[in-house]
Amino acid sequence: MDEVRSGACESDAPQVGRRRWGRIVVGILVLGLFLVLGRRYLSELRRLADVSPSVVALMVASMLAARLAQGRGLQLLLRALGHRVGLGEMFFLNILTSYTNLVLPRAGTGAPALYLKRRYQVSFADFGSLSVLVSVLNLVAAGLLGLVCLCIAHLGFGQPLELKVTLAFSVVVLGGIVATFVRVPFAERRRGRIADFLRRFAYSWAQVGSSRLIIAQNLALQMVALVLHSLRLKLAFVAMGVEVSFLGVVVATMLGALAMLVSITPAGLGFREAAIAYSATMIGCSPSVALAAAVLDRLVVTACVVILAQIGLWRLVRGAPDQPDNG
Repeated sequence: MDEVRSGACESDAPQVGRRRWGRIVVGILVLGLFLVLGRRYLSELRRLADVSPSVVALMVASMLAARLAQGRGLQLLLRALGHRVGLGEMFFLNILTSYTNLVLPRAGTGAPALYLKRRYQVSFADFGSLSVLVSVLNLVAAGLLGLVCLCIAHLGFGQPLELKVTLAFSVVVLGGIVATFVRVPFAERRRGRIADFLRRFAYSWAQVGSSRLIIAQNLALQMVALVLHSLRLKLAFVAMGVEVSFLGVVVATMLGALAMLVSITPAGLGFREAAIAYSATMIGCSPSVALAAAVLDRLVVTACVVILAQIGLWRLVRGAPDQPDNG
């Protein structure tokens, strides 16, 4: 039996390697396409040399606050399933997720899943269910905030309504709400590891989704985090000495969040920047300025993630308690 398993692992290894290299090649091609299409917008990047360090420090603070809000949201979801994990741990697990995504897109949840399985006996199905739910709520929050800002800009300031953007936000909100509360029954008679995983996944989703208070709390926390992301992008414009509309910046940030849904590059590299450049008219600047601000935002976030990930690895490996934290 062991020989069969080892043979299967050996046969799967080349496929895993090919898929990994396939992702890397596709990511490089996509980034190359973005550079070709957006090369005329690169002229404003020279502004990055003159950014204000104090404003960059405020960008870092808003980034840390947003990550705390996101960590708190997942902490509440885990608590609903009976797992009590400290907020500090959730903060660093959020950072490690982003750190892993810098290398391999869509692979960031692996490290947190293993950590929670080992320290708190959180099953992979439970964590997978909560991770998907958090992603859905993040999209719903982005859609709602985007719609609110578009309506305020149109009704309060007379700006033309972007119908394509409005439709995109509306579809995401409706789809996310339906996905959050829909219950998909899973046949109890099915057996096997995959069936057990899917059954537990569906059970966890239904258990958390049945609590409207928990869903509302997480949706509110996702909105707080997204507003803080918008503030960070607004500060990127301020650091470059450009005055822009905060409502437009919020819409651009929400479009960037939606772009992450279809991104195939590490940490959505290129996709988010393209969404922000596309929103230049709503922001009130040229696409080249919007791209430069998005690049500055990307540099600040990446630097913070890389530094904090090292601290997080040390803390989670050496400093985390063996027993659940009740804090």
